[in-house]
Amino acid sequence: MKTIDELEARLTAQRRVLMWLVQELSAEQAARLMAELWEPFPPQDGQEDPGAVPAGAFAVEAGYGAEIRMILRGLSPPDSQGGGDKT
Repeated sequence: MKTIDELEARLTAQRRVLMWLVQELSAEQAARLMAELWEPFPPQDGQEDPGAVPAGAFAVEAGYGAEIRMILRGLSPPDSQGGGDKT
């Protein structure tokens, strides 16, 4: 079993690679990626009406959003002109 420090180091390395790849995208590719990743999805809380009962699924959704923001920082929001640093 991996320690928390080992897992954190692996996640950080993967995050750095993803951030570099994102910065290399064309403006069109960056816009498409951002639109896809920001597409809302219902929390998977096992309820017939997702989100009706607060659950741990919301923590997962918040973590997802935080990680996406970390990876995509430096890119323009999907509704703004352009995409990443490349034009």
